Amino acid sequence: PVGTSFHPRALAVYDVPTGRLLSGDPGGTPVDASVAVMCWNEKRKKLFTGDTSGAVGVWDVSRTEQGLLVPRRLLSGGVHREAVTDLLYLHWNDALVSSSMDTTLALLEPAQAKVIHRFHGHQTGVLALGFCEAYSFLVSGGFDAECLCWMPSLPTSRP
Repeated sequence: PVGTSFHPRALAVYDVPTGRLLSGDPGGTPVDASVAVMCWNEKRKKLFTGDTSGAVGVWDVSRTEQGLLVPRRLLSGGVHREAVTDLLYLHWNDALVSSSMDTTLALLEPAQAKVIHRFHGHQTGVLALGFCEAYSFLVSGGFDAECLCWMPSLPTSRP
């Protein structure tokens, strides 16, 4: 399945091969702000969303009613002051990283979307995240034309 977000502030789940709507409401499940990014975690069977208000949401999309998925938001928290631009799940330490237009990255405990550490270094909004498994470092690219490397295992580190 794939989740999509569209105006007016809703989340819907579709089957990729057939394009069939898997969630019950064609209008989607209402959300507080427009969802900007999504990240699926197979191990936890959870969908993580980042929205334009800076909130990160945790969704359970395993529940069904009459053969249709019923997305249920487990929690949503204001992690950033501005829009979330990317989400990345770090499997090696079971953590979620979010980036934002507020110039920061947040290392989150995924079950509660609780901030473990906030990374500062970009001068303008952060656009994208990547992770190098071979060396266990996180990479962020920002609108400041900087690519910064971080060590999430040492959350007090500077880029």
